[in-house]
Amino acid sequence: MALIVQKFGGSVLNSERKFTKIAHSLACLHRQGHQLVVVVSAIKGMTDRLLRKAKRMNPYMPEGQSLDLLLSLGEQQSCALLGLALNACDIPITVKSGALVGLHRTRKHQWHVDVSNYLKALKKNVVIVSGFQALDEHNHLITLERGGSDLTALILSHILKADRCQLIKDVPGIATMDSLCSTQKRTFFTQLSLNDLLTISQSGSDVVQAQAIQFAQQYHVNFEVTDLHNHGTYVYA
Repeated sequence: MALIVQKFGGSVLNSERKFTKIAHSLACLHRQGHQLVVVVSAIKGMTDRLLRKAKRMNPYMPEGQSLDLLLSLGEQQSCALLGLALNACDIPITVKSGALVGLHRTRKHQWHVDVSNYLKALKKNVVIVSGFQALDEHNHLITLERGGSDLTALILSHILKADRCQLIKDVPGIATMDSLCSTQKRTFFTQLSLNDLLTISQSGSDVVQAQAIQFAQQYHVNFEVTDLHNHGTYVYA
């Protein structure tokens, strides 16, 4: 059976019903014997609401620990809701949120994870991870910029040597450049190289975070961009 990393974007985590639907899908995979690392984003609109709160409290909204701590609450809420939905399916879980994510960024921008800790949890449990957050070299909580859950999923996929990595969004893959500029129905790639995806990203597409694409290029991480129905684009190094 496979070790699978699935990342769920905020645009698909937009209702309690979606959390329940996703939990049933994960429960099915878990009962088939697959090991699952599930990275979650904040519910759609939550990060913007938290940013507005921060600006009301401090109009200058300086970057730093306080802002990162506030913004991390969106992903932590998603972790809790998905955990409750999986509990309702009688699926054992381990939640890794905040510092417990165990994702460390060094001064040289290398990434480290306690692999043994993850593998131990994966023996019996679905592991739910807060995307978008990590620890710096001083063990301070940091956030990974917009779309940072993509980066979280790709880092974990690489370090844990996952068999499959899926970035699950509200679109069936990566749209072709010509259809991005067209008023007609969009068409989507079935396969795409990381180099071509980076070119599309630099032309204005933000389906996958640019830093995540660069990480995948550097470490040759293959992944899929799919919707909830498993329609999507396979991206290869």
